[in-house]
Amino acid sequence: MFGRMSPALGQRRGVERVCWWLAALFWVVASPAQGMEITPPQPDPANPINYIAWINQTFEKDLKDNAFHEYQTAFNRLQPYQGRWQRVVDDPWVENPQVTAWLRANREGLDLFRQATQREDCFYHHSPPEPVGDPRIDQCLLGVSVPWVSKYRDATIGLMAQGYQAAKAGNHPALADNALVVLKSAHHYYAGPMLAVRSLATRGASWAYTGIAQALDKSADPDALATSIVKELETIDPPLPRLRFNAQMERVVSWDFCQRLFVPGEQHLYEPLCQAISKMRGRDLDAVERMIINRAGFDGTLRDVNAYFDLLEEWVDRPYHLTPPEKREQEQRRRFGYIPAETKNPVVKLILPSFSAVRDQNTQLSATRRATHLIVQLHDYHRRRGEFPERLDQLETANLAELRVDPFSGRDFVYRKERKSFKLYTVSSNMKDDGGRHETKRLDRGDYVFWPVPD
Repeated sequence: MFGRMSPALGQRRGVERVCWWLAALFWVVASPAQGMEITPPQPDPANPINYIAWINQTFEKDLKDNAFHEYQTAFNRLQPYQGRWQRVVDDPWVENPQVTAWLRANREGLDLFRQATQREDCFYHHSPPEPVGDPRIDQCLLGVSVPWVSKYRDATIGLMAQGYQAAKAGNHPALADNALVVLKSAHHYYAGPMLAVRSLATRGASWAYTGIAQALDKSADPDALATSIVKELETIDPPLPRLRFNAQMERVVSWDFCQRLFVPGEQHLYEPLCQAISKMRGRDLDAVERMIINRAGFDGTLRDVNAYFDLLEEWVDRPYHLTPPEKREQEQRRRFGYIPAETKNPVVKLILPSFSAVRDQNTQLSATRRATHLIVQLHDYHRRRGEFPERLDQLETANLAELRVDPFSGRDFVYRKERKSFKLYTVSSNMKDDGGRHETKRLDRGDYVFWPVPD
């Protein structure tokens, strides 16, 4: 998204930490899911649906070029990073000696990760843990942890750090190449159905776009570098998948939890799930909250969950510019905040995810993606013509109609030819042209400039 670390993610580190925690619970990755419509079976407490089996059957069907085993092999080779990656992301991509040592020790794992990205598809077979009790709990989607999440983070940050080290030594094509690898892996991940996993990949894609822009910015011959990657970028980086599908799958996660919480006559199932709620919230359910859960029952809880997702699926893919800024926050509170607030049901409060921040992040990532493509196309044009175009519509690319549109405003990105270079920016979340005044912390108070690359 915007910048080396997206400002929106930087402002919402608390939300980001929640997303990482949720990623360890809500797990499915499937690139074939992009754009598909799903019809999951309805939840039934009397005879709980095995949604893990349904997910596997749905997304493994007709899969021909799966990267699953290659990624698993790569992750098994990677040693965990003993430190805080956030410090690496925020500042010392190159200078940190601990990162250099980690890269040296994990060269084989990173190479295997690179090979996995060459596959077309990626679906991780969703295997439940070995049964330790009643399978109606053991196979609950909320109860399955994901050991590879931190390994994916390590691999993507490691590849970007490796690229920046090469760029510092003068090899800017290596930075661009590593960024393209990370970008391809992101498509394997954020094309999957789960919200938290998509958020995980969003960060990787953001770093990749930034790496491409910075490689061009620092290169002695940015035009030649752009020409070398323009076709590959067009091939591996299609438009982002719709968020509506992630919303549909989050509904399935909520259904699964609800049906298992309310299995009739099975208090030995109810109590462990209540304890799980307490653990995830960080405090125990009190007597009043338990009474609220019992009073709502399966039908009441499911009704609130479905009401939320019915609204969400209609709203989540609406173009950003169709909701004026002054009405956006009010609409979010009215349409999505009232359901958990009114029910006061701890189950509903816990399992309903926040899509508002994710929708903003998705719009930022779409803007960054399109701007990166345009920057590469503009430099390729300059190599062939000896000058930059006067207008974006002079670019010769088949997908220009999509790339030129700023997803915030619904109009063209602001583009100006300036002497021997150009300026390209989005009007950002206030949807107002502030003259190219670059803003990184408050996106609603200025523009975001993609080129020239801000310091």
